[in-house]
Amino acid sequence: MTRKQTLIGCGIAALTFLLLLVVGRSLGWRAFCTFGTGGDLSDYRDAIQRMDIGAGTKEELLRDIEAVRMSLDEENNFSFFQWVEIDDSIQGILADGKIDTSEHEWLRADILRMKRTQGITGD
Repeated sequence: MTRKQTLIGCGIAALTFLLLLVVGRSLGWRAFCTFGTGGDLSDYRDAIQRMDIGAGTKEELLRDIEAVRMSLDEENNFSFFQWVEIDDSIQGILADGKIDTSEHEWLRADILRMKRTQGITGD
């Protein structure tokens, strides 16, 4: 083998390795984000179940959160920073274990935003 053939072979090997690294990292990152998002949604569900709110309101919130959580099995459309923003908002609403009318509206808006991001139709 000539030196030129060796360099071409090494270049091809390096590019193949980089391609595999990028694809593997992307898939790993996506799985990590999906796992974290699903865990946060489960935490929201648990917090809402503990709240003393009307049964109809509770059922509606839980149904919508579960729909978003289930949609993650197909695809996670949330960007990292978008999810951090949504999570901060919902954590602030649920932090005290109570929800008033204005907080309920904010929570509904956040859930609607999640549903739209995930492509879930209907309200």
